[in-house]
Amino acid sequence: MRTTIDTSRRHLFRKLSVALSGVAAISLSVLGLATQALKTKPVSNELAASEEILRQAGASPAELADFDDSVRDVSPETMARIVEYLRRQSPAQLAKTVESMRYDVQYVLGP
Repeated sequence: MRTTIDTSRRHLFRKLSVALSGVAAISLSVLGLATQALKTKPVSNELAASEEILRQAGASPAELADFDDSVRDVSPETMARIVEYLRRQSPAQLAKTVESMRYDVQYVLGP
């Protein structure tokens, strides 16, 4: 009888261990998503600031969309440096930046 109880307990502990491992994996996954959401919020604020600077300098919606694509995967630190760089530019420098963006949007790779 004792062997049956010990075996049942071991079986129960194994099931519990597997269940807890699954819960831990899900918890870590959710925590990772929450952490990523916290990291992307400042980038979103910085992205909005950089878009506004470029928009005021004359960037078109297509150029802004291309800019969004090019900075999608940058770190928050890099995005902050981009915004700081744009803020330090004079209106003439910003106009040249937007002009070069325009050339980049028009450029298409050949066949």
